[in-house]
Amino acid sequence: MMARSSHSLAALQATCSDRGIRLTANRNHILKILHRARRPLSAYEIIARLSRLLSKPVGPPSVYRVLELLVKKSLLVRLESRNAYVLCSHLDHDHEHVIFSCRLCGQAWERSDAHIRSLLNDHAGQIDFLTEHQTIELSGLCAACRS
Repeated sequence: MMARSSHSLAALQATCSDRGIRLTANRNHILKILHRARRPLSAYEIIARLSRLLSKPVGPPSVYRVLELLVKKSLLVRLESRNAYVLCSHLDHDHEHVIFSCRLCGQAWERSDAHIRSLLNDHAGQIDFLTEHQTIELSGLCAACRS
């Protein structure tokens, strides 16, 4: 399952340090919120949880800035189809994101496949296209929801 990170919070914080991300209080809180989540969260769900945690309203711009930074540094994956965020499952290497998302329960799983990356890069090369970002999202029903 992707929504609940397989990495410890300490490992996520260490990855931030390794990637040159200064771990401010807001960044750390947002990492904790996503680490505890059981499914991908929208920015507004993160804002609501952060506001409750801090016992004060939090403005969307500050949260969006953190989310954009963490996506850029490959700690988060943004699910375009749902406008939601989830921690990356594979922090140890750069890769394409292949996301399997259940349309009923909202959970998501991430898989990485070098063959898919190679195929996409070959197709991009055939049309002289420089790929900057790769996320493939597949929507369907997980085994639990099909039962």
